[in-house]
Order: sequence, then structure tokens, then C-alpha cells
Amino acid sequence: MAEWHQLPEDQYKVPATTLTLPRSQAILAAVARRTDLSLEWCALFKRDNQPLLETLVVDFACDGVPNRNHVGIEIPERIAIRIATDKDLPIEVRALRKGFPLLLHQNAVEPNTAPSLCLYAEPQAAVNRSWTAERFLHRIEEWLIRAATGSLHLDDQPVEQLFFTTRSELVLPHDYEVRRNEPNLKAWGTASAERSNKGCTYTLHWDSPELQNQAKLLDLLIVSLSPVVHGRPEENPVTLGQLHDIFALRGADVAGSLREAIRSRVSSAGRNEKEQDGSTMILLEIPVVRHTGGPVERTFRRAFLIMKGFLDLGQSLTALIRHERKFYAESSGILQPIQSDEWRSTAIEGIDVLFAISKTLARLHSGVVPSGPIGVLVGAGSLGAVMLDCWLRSGWGTWSVVDNDYLKPHNLVRHPAEYWAIGLNKAVAAAARANELGQGANQVRAFPMSGLDDGNPELQQAFANAQLVVDVTTDLDFPRKVSQYENKARHATAFLTPSTNGSVLMIEDERRGARLRTLEAQYYRAVLNEPWGATHLLGHNGRQWTGAGCRDKSTVMPYTAVLAHAANLAEQVRVHLESPEACIQVWTRNPATGDVLNRGVPCTNECNIGLGQITISIDEGLIAKLRALRKAQLPRETGGILLGYHDFNLNLLVVVDASQAPTDSEATATTFKRGTAGVKQLIESAATRTANIVQYVGEWHSHPPKVSAYPSVDDKIQVLNLAAVLAEDGLPVLSLIVGDGSSELMAMLGAAI
Repeated sequence: MAEWHQLPEDQYKVPATTLTLPRSQAILAAVARRTDLSLEWCALFKRDNQPLLETLVVDFACDGVPNRNHVGIEIPERIAIRIATDKDLPIEVRALRKGFPLLLHQNAVEPNTAPSLCLYAEPQAAVNRSWTAERFLHRIEEWLIRAATGSLHLDDQPVEQLFFTTRSELVLPHDYEVRRNEPNLKAWGTASAERSNKGCTYTLHWDSPELQNQAKLLDLLIVSLSPVVHGRPEENPVTLGQLHDIFALRGADVAGSLREAIRSRVSSAGRNEKEQDGSTMILLEIPVVRHTGGPVERTFRRAFLIMKGFLDLGQSLTALIRHERKFYAESSGILQPIQSDEWRSTAIEGIDVLFAISKTLARLHSGVVPSGPIGVLVGAGSLGAVMLDCWLRSGWGTWSVVDNDYLKPHNLVRHPAEYWAIGLNKAVAAAARANELGQGANQVRAFPMSGLDDGNPELQQAFANAQLVVDVTTDLDFPRKVSQYENKARHATAFLTPSTNGSVLMIEDERRGARLRTLEAQYYRAVLNEPWGATHLLGHNGRQWTGAGCRDKSTVMPYTAVLAHAANLAEQVRVHLESPEACIQVWTRNPATGDVLNRGVPCTNECNIGLGQITISIDEGLIAKLRALRKAQLPRETGGILLGYHDFNLNLLVVVDASQAPTDSEATATTFKRGTAGVKQLIESAATRTANIVQYVGEWHSHPPKVSAYPSVDDKIQVLNLAAVLAEDGLPVLSLIVGDGSSELMAMLGAAI
């Protein structure tokens, strides 16, 4: 004869017609339509004459439940369906038969009461969206069948946790696994304000004397148990004896392991009673297996706070002997521990265990697979600081930061720094923010100086060790100069356009065949020739990548634009670094709609021509364009003007683009005279589009078929004439000749004497 668990509402049985809740009525109707279900009785529970709960007790005779199954599910099973008047509360499902098996996927209930079936993993609000009485009854039936057939917890599901969650949590430092075995380990514990549910968050910090005035010192005891088989989650014990008994049933000895952990903290010389603190945090580490002898699939951690020192706890556990205000783990036999069960009643508070975000966890939660490069970020202004923040929060890269500027009050409008950082060097502030982010998980080194400081050996060593150098300085000096460095690092530069509606990213290829100086030239060529280039750099002052730079108060740069572009740039640096190829990417964002348009610019390697002290830099893409312009006009000669820029800091002349022959040019099979139609407008447009960077730098022309590019006497005379034209500005002039054969491209550089 079956025995049944009693429910509080058993004494308030009523006819089914008395139930008024919509969910109750729907379930009644659905049960009536089923031949394998039978309604046994109903109840209505009230408090202060107000209905609180309606209960339907139904027998489920599921055909899918095997006879004499090894789990112990019977046919039928009596199920109580308890519906609260508050529709936002879940419907509770209780198995009333005494002897109903305790299984996984059951909710926490008071001891010796009817087991509660866990039917849904989703929040009740999500369940309510598609809930019907028929589906609900099928869900109960499915739970019983799967339990009986051993498929309630599938083999590919993670093993269950050992305890139900608590109101409080302990956050372990990111380097816990590395430092956990250090002898005499102590931790400073800080607690958050108590929450409305009476819980709080404890955070452990390794030996931190600076926290003495704001933290409570806890003795941390790490206790490792033998493996246990996963099963139904346990209720959280409130005494040390209950905790011990729970694991004793699973073959693990909590009290014995705790004794050993305490003894290991006490040397033969003993410990003075003052060498303990007012509280002890026990951290249990429990390996969990799916079945006896199986591999460990998870190490479950649960903390327990005890309001007494670990030496006093050791004495109550008979692990230590107290003599003349000292505690000993061993004695000569003169002193004997006092045997007592006092320890069993020691109050404990169960606490969930979480880990502070390490770089590994950050990548896991961010979906970032590669660990990232050893990197140097040059420029910690608004854009650079946000990009660094994105990389650190995703655990990508190990960074040094370089900047010689400091934070002013107006910077906080568009910079992620906080008020305390005003007056600090931007690199120092960025490193402080990074190191605070993960309790030291992100060790960012700050160099409060210019990235062009060649005299600092530590900075130069950082560059030498780097795999990636990202320039976000807003000026032109650094990306051009590092193009001359022969080191292993790939270099990238990123900047916002003056309107802050656009952003640009350039990354060198893995072999550094296309360096930043030539990528800059190819970017400008796209600005000159593509329709989007007409407005791309409007508002530029001609001295820096972006506007007047972040150092100027008058620069209008909303933080929303900085965030939008910085997040995209940070992500794209990571994405493009996975490819060995160089890239130039340009984004235009419409702030009115949020639309973002991306444009890629083809990249080619650079070719350098040394002419005296000047290096001529021209890329393979422009050389191919010159060949194509020559081929299109054969057998006649052709030519045009050259656009580019000089950088006398580096003795560099960079050729950006070449025009086709003006319409009023004169050309034959052996001669070419360049016309002037549209040339002035072309030069002015180039300066306007590129913020006065790209200007006229010389001429080019072609030679006939089967004729090399070696200059003729006329060509040499022309260079001298051109040099005289540019003498007013003191600039050298470049002449390029395109011909046939091994010497298909020749360069001449003329300067006024």
C-alpha cells in the first residue's frame, strides 16, 4: 500500500468546480480529455480569507515508463500540481509517493517532504509566453519517462553541481590556480554592501597591507577532497557536521581533510594564538566524476565562512592542541587532544565561488580564440584608450602603452579615464585602469614619453620584443619613421577623420613588404581617385591625422563616435592580424542612421629608389598604373604630372599618384609635350582632398616601344628646367621615365643650384 507525503493544503480539499484560476481550469479540462490521467482531488489554500494556492492531485499512468525500471518510477505516479494566484510564479510539481527516487533535475525542498520536479530551465516569464495546459502535462509525462529510462540527464550534459546556489559569492583572484599552493597563504577579504536578499559578494585579495583599513583579514583554508560521483544537488548545510555528513555519504571525509589542512599550517614550533584572525574561509575543492572510477569532469568549489579563527577551529576538530597560548599539531604524548563533537555544531555560511576575470576567461567569454600578440600601443588618447580597453576586456594581447601627453579636464568628454586621472600622463592612466580591471590580470606597462624617443633603451627594447605596434598618435611622424625600422613587428595605424564620421586602419603585411609609409601613399591615392574621397578629410588642418587632434579643446569629438569607431577598429585589428596580408580599410558612419559603410583599398609592396641622400618611395600599384597609361597610348609617347609629398625629416619623397596626359598634350612616336589643361585644378584638388599633404612633385613620361627608360639628353635638360621652376620653394623635382626592357623605370631628381 503506497504512502503519501502530506501537503499543507490537504485539509482544504474542495470540488473541482471551486477552482477559479485560469491555469487551474485549463489543466482540469486537459486532464479530463486524457484517458491515462485521473484527477484524485483538488484543494484551495487561503490565508486571511484570500486565495493563495489551488492544487490538483493527478495520477499519471505513462505508457512510456518501463515496468520495474531500475530508477524506481512507478505506474501510476501521484503528482500534485500547485498553482499560485500570482501568474508570475511557476507552477510547482510535487511527487507525493513516499519512496519516489531522489534524482537529478529536482528542485530544493525541505527534508522529508515531497520531491519537486524541475521541468523548465527558462525563467517563468519565458515559459508563460508559450505555456498551454496540454504542453504542461506532456512535460510532466516526459520528465517521468526520461527519469525511468535513465535519459533525464544525458551523457553529453555537464555533470551537475553539488549544491544549490546561495545568496552570497566569493570571488577568487585571477591567479588563484598559480598561487593556491603557497605556504601560509593569507587573503584580505572585502565585502560588498548587503543586498536586498541579505547576500553579499566577498572578494579575496592576496597579501595586501594597503587594504587593512577597509578589509577584513580572513584565514583561507583550501581543502581538497577525493572525487565524488555527481548526483542531485544538495541543500546548503548550516553546520560543519551537516557538511561532513553530506560528503560522508559520497565517500569523502570533510572533517579529516580539514584537519590535515589546518595541521599543515602549524609547524613543530607551534603557532601563537594571536596568529589567527577572527574568521576562517574554508574553500572546498571537490573533483566530480560521472560514475565511480570515471575521469574527473569538473572541480566544484564551494566556500564556507566560519566566524572563528582557524587555530580555534583546529582545536575543536582535535587537529591541534592548545598549550600556554600556543597551538601545536603534534605533542610528545604528555598532552592529548580533547575528543569532542563540538565542531559538528559550528555554524557555517555557504558561499558560491566565482573567479575574477583572467585573460583566459576573458577570451572564453568574448569568443576570442587567439591569445594575441606582444604589442605596443603608441598613443593613449581617446581612440587608443578605448581600443586598449576593448583588447584587455577580451583578454587579447600583452600591452605596453606609450604617450607623452597628460589628461586635462576637457579630455574626459571623450576619454574613458575618470576624474582621478586628471593631470596624469595618459599612458600611466591607461596602465592604471588596465591593472585595476582584473586585479592585476592585465599587466600593462606605461612609457610616459614620445614613441619617437630613440634615447630610452627600455622603450627600444619594448619595440624590439613586440610582435605588433599600433599607432594611434593622430600625427604623421611616428608611422613614417617606424617604416624605416628593420624589426620583426608588424605595424598598424588607426585614426578618425576630422568629422569623426570616418575611421581608417592600415596594417603592414607579415613580411613588411608594404610598410606604413607606402600604405599611407596608397590610401591617399584612393582618396584622390574614389568618389568618397571628395569629403573624406574635410575639416583637416593639414598637420595631423584627425582635426586639430585630441589635445585641442575646440575639437568636436563626441564620445559616442569614439566608442563606435574604436570598438570596430579594435576588432578589425584583431581580425586582420590573423591574415598575413597588408590591409587598408576605410569606414564611413552615418550618425543619423547608424549605418556604416566599409571600403577596402588594394595594397601592394613598395619599391625604393635611392637618389643621393633622398629615398624615392613608390609602390608597385602605381608602377602598374604607369605601365598601363603607357601601353594605352603606344606607339606614341605619353606622360603627365606626379603627385606626392616630401618628408625632409626622413629624407623621403613619396610618390602617391600619376596623372594621365592632359587633353592639350602633344604626342608622337618619338616626342611628348605635356599640356596644361586641368593640371592646376588637379593639383588644387589633390591638396584639398588630402589636407595639403599631397602636392605636385614632378613629371613622368614614356619612351617608345623597344626603347629603355634611360634618359635622353632632352630628358636631362627637362629635369634642369623643372628644377628651376620649383626653386622658389627649395624643393627638388622628380622625373620618372617608363620604357621597355630591364630598365623599364628610371628616376631622375633635379634641384636648383
